[in-house]
Amino acid sequence: MKKRIIQFLLGFLYIILVALLLLIHVQRIAGDIQRVLATVETLFLAAFTLGVLGLYLKSISGRGQPEAAREKPEPKPESFEGFLELLEGLSGGKAAAETLSRREAEVAWLLYRGYTNRQIGEELYIAETTVKKHATHIYEKLQVSGKKELKEQILAGRDGS
Repeated sequence: MKKRIIQFLLGFLYIILVALLLLIHVQRIAGDIQRVLATVETLFLAAFTLGVLGLYLKSISGRGQPEAAREKPEPKPESFEGFLELLEGLSGGKAAAETLSRREAEVAWLLYRGYTNRQIGEELYIAETTVKKHATHIYEKLQVSGKKELKEQILAGRDGS
């Protein structure tokens, strides 16, 4: 988010700079009517561009989206132990949760929380390729096709469906 705000501020400064340069050049135009028209055009262009930047800022903050389009955070267990209990809710029951090694369960916990493979590697101090191997084993053992299905099955197990 910080990067987008910096981009917005740089864009804003760019608009101000261009508008000032245009206004300086307008002063060199001969004739009062031409000078006034050029000034109005420059100010209109700057206002329009600021409006576009405002819409951009609104869109990146999510306020411009309808309520239904916004992502609602999924309820997540607050601890790793709570996650292990959720694993018991999978179709395989407690046996499915017990088939995961401790490290695989940690990787599954972070996958469930939405971490990327790189973030998981950084968090657990393991290589990204190791994370990928753990994820593959997790998906095979829990009989899911990927991260999305893992979340869906765990949430379904929690809700008792």
